[in-house]
Amino acid sequence: RAESHIAQGRLDMAAEDVLAMSRLAKSQEDPVFVVKALNRKSMVQMRQGNLHAALRTANSAVRKARLAGKKGDARLLGASLALLCESQFRCRLTDESLETAQEAMGIFQARNDPSEMGRAWWLLSSAYNLFGRADDSRRAAQTSLELCQQAGDQYGIGNALNMLTFTDADIAERIDHLLHATQAFEAAGYLDRQAMVLTNLALSYSDLGLYNHAYRLTSESLDLDRRMGANLATAYALGNLTEIAIREGRLEEARMHGNELQKMVASLGDPAMDTGLAQGWGILAMAENDPKAAVRHFKEAIRIARQTG
Repeated sequence: RAESHIAQGRLDMAAEDVLAMSRLAKSQEDPVFVVKALNRKSMVQMRQGNLHAALRTANSAVRKARLAGKKGDARLLGASLALLCESQFRCRLTDESLETAQEAMGIFQARNDPSEMGRAWWLLSSAYNLFGRADDSRRAAQTSLELCQQAGDQYGIGNALNMLTFTDADIAERIDHLLHATQAFEAAGYLDRQAMVLTNLALSYSDLGLYNHAYRLTSESLDLDRRMGANLATAYALGNLTEIAIREGRLEEARMHGNELQKMVASLGDPAMDTGLAQGWGILAMAENDPKAAVRHFKEAIRIARQTG
């Protein structure tokens, strides 16, 4: 039921179910139940935007899964590694995410389950993307898509299609992939993933210069994210609204969105968001004809980017 609540964007209810799972697992003193509860907790924390907490929980789940794995539960370890990898690449831990993705892939390949293997290839694609290995990321995303289509795994299909957009050279192709990803997530029943794709779709329309359309889509996504309590997704939507408002010359509105974003960023644990915030203030300063302030903000963005690798 916690997974269903996550899919429907009811993160507060999912968190309550996670707490109930943890209590039951402890009362049964069953390590497998404990790992399953930790895995679900990590997913809720990721969706809520508590990335560092999700990373700690996922690490704990993997440690306990390795102990439980001595009893032969390889699937449990694979699922735990998959969530650890996702939390690692969301925290921009480049080397760690690739290593974890490769270990998870080894487990899933041995099980020969196309859905599990497809999702593992998505993890690899995401890790390669952090390295800037575009060709490897695209091949992995395409393999993920083919395997998930073979399994009829709509959630996996949606993730693979979205991942392809990171290496799409043509905006029209990117929009087509995003529209099909939306259909896949609708079929899977995942409202939070639909909101994520909506945000990415808006970015594509912004790249075409269709700012009004991009602003409308981003505003829709922001409303969904706020209702769900998906703080990380809310932050990304606010950042995108800030940039669109600057491009349209609505500078006071841009500053309003930027101020709201700044209040959220420190609690997220996403280095890309820290960098993006500093960069956004630099772009706003340029729009306000204050190049000296812009230089300070851009230098800060560069410092954060270098510090986090």
